Amino acid sequence: MSEKDSKIEALRQYNEELNNLTKESLQTALISLLADKPYEKISVTDICKKAGVSRMSYYRNFESKDEILQKLADEYFNKIKVSLLEREEKGCHYEWYLDFFREVKEDPERMKLLLKADSIIHFMGGVDSILVKIKDADTPEGHYRLLAKEGGFYTIVSNWVYDGMKESPEEMAELCLKILVPITR
Repeated sequence: MSEKDSKIEALRQYNEELNNLTKESLQTALISLLADKPYEKISVTDICKKAGVSRMSYYRNFESKDEILQKLADEYFNKIKVSLLEREEKGCHYEWYLDFFREVKEDPERMKLLLKADSIIHFMGGVDSILVKIKDADTPEGHYRLLAKEGGFYTIVSNWVYDGMKESPEEMAELCLKILVPITR
């Protein structure tokens, strides 16, 4: 590699690191703002000021605050998706729910932020990517069965989180096992 190519590569890496830092700053700013303000009242200007970045930097990295929130939700759910899918493939429904509730209990603030942002769409996007589709989801009955299970799961999780997670992850896994299983048909 020539000296010129090395410099170009070093500059590319620097720009990539700077973009990642900017994205993290914008995400952190949104999380911080959500602690004090409803999601719908948070503006792009608020996020930029809190993050200490320009609007140009903001729009270079994200199209909207919804995209930031979706990225936060994706990161949260991707953290647990792999183990949950492995458990589902083995038919370990109790362990599936147990892993999920343990993860929520480890990082309840992230879940509260997603819920506070009134982000059922973001939550359901994460859950939908985790829940195995009902085998006949392309039929009206299967489609609505999946929606009922996703909505029920959302309600259970949000109530558990907002009620202070009084029940253990083990108790919540048992409840979901009784109420929502089978996840697939």
